[in-house]
Amino acid sequence: MKQHEDLEEVRELYSRYALSWDENRADDLAECFTPDAVFESQRGRFAGREEIVGNMMNVNSMLGSKRNQRHVTTNMNIHLEGDRGNGTAYFIYCVGREGKLERTAFGKYEDELRKLDGRRFFSAQGNSRRPGGELELVGSAAMRDPNEVKNLNDGGHGNYVEGLLR
Repeated sequence: MKQHEDLEEVRELYSRYALSWDENRADDLAECFTPDAVFESQRGRFAGREEIVGNMMNVNSMLGSKRNQRHVTTNMNIHLEGDRGNGTAYFIYCVGREGKLERTAFGKYEDELRKLDGRRFFSAQGNSRRPGGELELVGSAAMRDPNEVKNLNDGGHGNYVEGLLR
């Protein structure tokens, strides 16, 4: 039974992480990471809670006040051994503004987990998007440059996801 509870705690960590980032809650987002955590992505390498959360809040501010973003995490694979472990999960990242889908990216989280003071945290997190691979959608390149926004509301992929952003 304890293993089930530990796995559920990690699933809740992934959920808290996504909701805190989407809702611009820096303090709650910081509580997802160990104080010495490392985060790596196409934007660079960030060390420590302050630097990690500063990067994420910077991404949010670049999107502007009328943005609505969603991080959807799925296909979690979690392995725990004592106070340490690792997890992988796919993510879908969508950004909308005023009810219109502007950007979408798919990728994979690869995380190290650590238990401190009875709670589990991310101690290292990396994410990757695969340009040109099976996980790329038309708008993913736009995430690198906020000035290159792709509108997917063309009767194709974007209309389904658009409902999530309202």
